[in-house]
Amino acid sequence: MIRRAITWQLVVGLLIVMGWLVLGLAAPLLTSVDPLKTRSFVVIGTRTIPPPFEPGQFGYPLGSDNAGRDIWVEVMFGARATLTIAFAVLLARLVTGTTLGAVAGWFSGRAADRLVSALIDAFAAFPTILFALLWIFAFDIRSGLSAFVLALAITGWWGFGRATRSAVVALQGRPFLEAGRALGLSEFALFTRHVLPNLMPILAVSGALEASAILLALGELGFLGIVVGGGFSIPIDDRGLGGGSQFIFSSAEWGAILAGGRFAVYSSAWIALVPAAAFASAVFGFNVLGHGLRTMFERTPIALGRVLSWRTLAALAAVLVAMRVVTPMLGPAGSYVPIARSFDAPRAAQHLAYIGDPAREGRFSGSPGYVAAAQYVADHFKEIGLQPLETGSYFQSFKQSVVRITATPTFETTGAEAKSFTHRVDFTERVGGRAAGGTAEGNVVYVGGGVKTPEYSDYAGVHPEGNIVMIAGPTQGDPIDIAIREGARGVIFVQASDAPVGIIKFSPIPAFEKDTLPSIVISEAVANELIAASGKQIGDLRKTLEERQRRARERPSRRSTR
Repeated sequence: MIRRAITWQLVVGLLIVMGWLVLGLAAPLLTSVDPLKTRSFVVIGTRTIPPPFEPGQFGYPLGSDNAGRDIWVEVMFGARATLTIAFAVLLARLVTGTTLGAVAGWFSGRAADRLVSALIDAFAAFPTILFALLWIFAFDIRSGLSAFVLALAITGWWGFGRATRSAVVALQGRPFLEAGRALGLSEFALFTRHVLPNLMPILAVSGALEASAILLALGELGFLGIVVGGGFSIPIDDRGLGGGSQFIFSSAEWGAILAGGRFAVYSSAWIALVPAAAFASAVFGFNVLGHGLRTMFERTPIALGRVLSWRTLAALAAVLVAMRVVTPMLGPAGSYVPIARSFDAPRAAQHLAYIGDPAREGRFSGSPGYVAAAQYVADHFKEIGLQPLETGSYFQSFKQSVVRITATPTFETTGAEAKSFTHRVDFTERVGGRAAGGTAEGNVVYVGGGVKTPEYSDYAGVHPEGNIVMIAGPTQGDPIDIAIREGARGVIFVQASDAPVGIIKFSPIPAFEKDTLPSIVISEAVANELIAASGKQIGDLRKTLEERQRRARERPSRRSTR
């Protein structure tokens, strides 16, 4: 009888499902390769070969993805993540659907039954993937696993609900239930002791088939680029000179691997085919397992009442918790744990002390300190075994013109309340384009955003000629060019109000135009000192500027409505 009940579907399904479970759980023991470790290129002689690498090439049995990660290792580790998601969704669907279906079946024909049946019909009417997409974004895809579990549970619970309701309705009026009522058992005791054990075969078969449907949904979502976990962009040109970038998913999960290869089906087909094959085999395994279980229960009556106990539920919960614990974070965080544990803080402090030493002269490009610091970094790259370029060097040279300050800039007010301000604290230089060095002296006049067009002008009513203009932004166009045409001697830009007080970033730009003006950037506190005599603050002037610009934008629209 037992041999007749055990079919090839049951055996094959168990082998496939258990094979993926064991492979996923034992992945760290089977390989020492980090599934999220990237590889930018491989050097062969004078050739530099970027990823993706073909199957069997450079030690990648099934090839690599666009970031140089081993696809087979990703699939092994991804079995844990993907099956964990599938089982979490399955459990949520099982609990929700069985509970609502049991209530509907137990109170058949009443209001509860009509309400649950209406919900089942309503949820079953929506396309699963479209409905799942809406719920994933409603729960915020950035929240990760919880958004996917909730969304996929909501879109598929009705399958368990419909099966459970039908089974409970069929059990109503059976002699063993009437006998239980005659013995004085409560409705809850009747359900848990006599109805629920009879539902176990149906739930087991439905669970296996639902697991295959969940995996299929995860694969479809992955092909659409909707996956658990985030990612990062890498430049297509590894020298960083342009050429665009591509997004790399940072999860060792089958859907994420499939998403990474969906645009490379013709050029690098293996990136998508390997995770697709993993999905297909797992879906097939759960499907044949479900058919095998159904045949077994039909041919051999099995008393599952003893299986359903608090100990069984506790063991199942422990297995699910263990799977979640042993599964790394769905993203790169899990792979960073061993790196974080090996971090040597004293050694890092030693590196910082050397590179930041005043003897390095600020590591200005081309200076001896810059060369010494770069060589120090290269020596340590070699020490830890990082792969150099095909030339054997860690340096790649590019010509770049930069601005070098030959003397410390000064900024001061004259007159009865003369004051000198501190460079790189109160102000800093602005270079590039029409902003350059030089000397300028004159009165400061405020010109808002420094904008002047045929329809609008910040220079209306002021006299910039022979003076220094202060621009508090926001600006458009080239405010320095306008200042030059208005006859100004210099330009002062006021730092944005939301920037850190006293901190002004220095960003030299090497390109200069023919006509330039001395230009600096000052902090908002310094700007308030300069205009203190007027009784105004920069914040007040900015509000006035915004109001003027708003009225200027509205004026044409009012004319058009007349």
